[in-house]
Amino acid sequence: MECTCPGGGYGEQICSQQGEYGACECYGDDVTWGTSGSSGWWGSSGSSGWWGSSSSSGGWEPGIPELPPGQDCLGLDLPCVGEFYVTSPGQLEALGVCSRIDGQLYIEGEDTTLEPMGCLQEVDGVLGIGQTGLSDLSGFVMLDFVGELGVVQNAQLTTLGMPSLETVGAMFIYENDSLTSLGFPVLTEIVEQLDVGYNPMLPNCEIQSLYKQASPSAVFCSDNLPDTCAGLCE
Repeated sequence: MECTCPGGGYGEQICSQQGEYGACECYGDDVTWGTSGSSGWWGSSGSSGWWGSSSSSGGWEPGIPELPPGQDCLGLDLPCVGEFYVTSPGQLEALGVCSRIDGQLYIEGEDTTLEPMGCLQEVDGVLGIGQTGLSDLSGFVMLDFVGELGVVQNAQLTTLGMPSLETVGAMFIYENDSLTSLGFPVLTEIVEQLDVGYNPMLPNCEIQSLYKQASPSAVFCSDNLPDTCAGLCE
């Protein structure tokens, strides 16, 4: 199955014996772009959105339990379940009671603010943040676990960090034009891959530092800001 790669190129997703498509393997490129699944959360900067066509065909599928009286946040045993494609502040406000999302959370929009997300501690699936006006992700003050984190095409994002994140399954950071630093003070593990590319202001030393800190099983990086730590990203 053909898929879209960064920069408008094309690649191929190979179907496994279990009937699931793997990551997009770009023709003539050793960068892996995306995650498993038939549609993925990646994509190009075209009209279909950066996670493919999901935002136009899916949308808002809320499965938010009722908040018990006297509580500000739902317990971890009362997850918010579903695929949440957030395109407005009101949708994010509705998710503000969730401590755990059992599913996927995709956030886009120039007027996005993460201030309502102070309850969130876990995202079991994909957390995708793309095409927003965010300058940082500091609103995720309690988030300590993410299945897969994708941060793509956020033109005003200068600092990418989460103060409480300890474990992430995989991390993809692409095409953030103003990004200059990574800050995950308590992150101890990236279980699978760290994939960082096309961030022209992000020094390679920032990527190398995160690689040493979190020990991913694989690292892919290209077209970031060259510096004295170029060895990891050659």
